[in-house]
Amino acid sequence: MNKFTAVFERDRDWWLGYVEELPGADTRRAGYLRKRMRRYRQHLVNRVMLFLVLDRKVGS
Repeated sequence: MNKFTAVFERDRDWWLGYVEELPGADTRRAGYLRKRMRRYRQHLVNRVMLFLVLDRKVGS
């Protein structure tokens, strides 16, 4: 199982979530982080999974 580092940064009213080890696997969301952190994390996980699947298809 791979482990990745998720980073969330605030830019005014937006939050940017990205994975340090996978450039291009990121997400942006508006709103209050405390109330929606679980949703933001799940969305980032989904993006990472899609990123890895697409990378595997392109690489093969």
